[in-house]
Amino acid sequence: MRLVASVAVTTRPNDFEFVLSDLQSPLARFSASRTELHRTLDLLGRHARAADWNIKTEAGWLEPGQTSVVLN
Repeated sequence: MRLVASVAVTTRPNDFEFVLSDLQSPLARFSASRTELHRTLDLLGRHARAADWNIKTEAGWLEPGQTSVVLN
């Protein structure tokens, strides 16, 4: 079994790309609309808080010129 260690979200012109990775390599990659992005991040955040995982979020996409966010 391989566990997800990070989730990277990159903005693209028409959608967003999610990449789920373990400590060594990507495990899954998929595209999402803005609505799907918000739903997925909300779902991950709720489960992480419920499990008390204390996950750090780097929200680079909030800064001008940045195009990605990484959760790890």
